[in-house]
Amino acid sequence: MILKYLFLQKYSIFFIINFIFFQNICYAKEVITILTEEKPPNNFENSNKKITGISTEIVEEIFNNAKIKYKIEIMPWARAYDTALKNKEIGLYSLARTQDREKLFHWIGPLIKNDWVFFYKKESKINIKDLEGAKKYQIGVYNQSALANYLLQNGFKSNENLDISNEEKFNPTKLEKGRIDLWATGLLVGLYNAKLLNTKFNPIFTIKETQLYLAFSKDTNENLIKKLKDSFNKIKNNEKIINIQKKYGYYKNK
Repeated sequence: MILKYLFLQKYSIFFIINFIFFQNICYAKEVITILTEEKPPNNFENSNKKITGISTEIVEEIFNNAKIKYKIEIMPWARAYDTALKNKEIGLYSLARTQDREKLFHWIGPLIKNDWVFFYKKESKINIKDLEGAKKYQIGVYNQSALANYLLQNGFKSNENLDISNEEKFNPTKLEKGRIDLWATGLLVGLYNAKLLNTKFNPIFTIKETQLYLAFSKDTNENLIKKLKDSFNKIKNNEKIINIQKKYGYYKNK
């Protein structure tokens, strides 16, 4: 009886060790799909058709350090969000961590801090002291973004004071051409586009402090999540990450 018990105990330990080993081998061979949107400087396709950006480079470091293969795809945000939410082992970035999303995803990060702000053209002489004061202006946002949802929850209305685009990339041009009065976006995104377009976009009011993450649906295997979280914790303050931040002008703005 004792020999049988010892045999079962050894067999159980052997099974557990091999199961963990097998999972690690699977993730070493499997290619994990990661989705994102075109939203420079966080994530975008450069002139060489390579997907890059500050968030992208940090995500790549997380996966490379964890020795997990991956591929990154760009698509419209609403489709990327829906795909990642409804499927396991599909990553999504750069995702703002909000209360209504908290229980929907596993969170890895934060990758960067990117506060939500209103941008305006300096010559417009707009003055905003609080969120309520912005409601008299036409504000550009984009579909299914956390920021658009936040404004809707706080009394802003679509087709009244919110001009909702399908993608973020349309809003800088709308602001430049005077089709909207304010552009609600992340601080880094607004500053990048102001420099790119050589315009006088300025942040006028901080809506909310936010951080951006890599996220996976709750159906995703927890072993994969643990490996990625451990990897992030190992690299988050190393020299490579600091150099990535400096490259995009983020480090000095932290």
